[in-house]
Amino acid sequence: MGSNFARDPEVLAKDTTFDIHNLETPPNARRVRWEQLMRESRGKIDVKRAEDFMGDHFDSYQKKMDPDERSLCGHGDLSPRGVAVWEWPPHDPAGAVQGKVMDGTMAQAMSFFAHMGHPCGMDFLAAPFLKAHPEFAWQAPLLRDMKAGPWTLFKVGQR
Repeated sequence: MGSNFARDPEVLAKDTTFDIHNLETPPNARRVRWEQLMRESRGKIDVKRAEDFMGDHFDSYQKKMDPDERSLCGHGDLSPRGVAVWEWPPHDPAGAVQGKVMDGTMAQAMSFFAHMGHPCGMDFLAAPFLKAHPEFAWQAPLLRDMKAGPWTLFKVGQR
């Protein structure tokens, strides 16, 4: 499990510049949520549950459901705070744009489930976003709709 956070003390010391104890920051908040889900689900994790984890909207800092920059699903576009550790302004159209899951049997068979778009199934639509947040108009030439696709099985040799 992981969502843009390091766990190894050596990596943390050499490669991070943010306060690893500040649970308000997205990487730390997501680490807290992943650890909580792993404790609660020990021995019960399967592919479907992993897909649900990827689409999780619980903000561990606020201790409530809120699709935002701190949820595992990652909705920077819905965050009024932005992400200071990555210098993202409020409502930056960033976050989870795809997901992949597999279990041990699938790994042995070189297969996995993947999808495009937010793991929760929520679409990102550029035109309404840009209307609500004109400060991002400079992105208009490249900002596209991101419709959430279904979880799809990929296998070796599949076309």
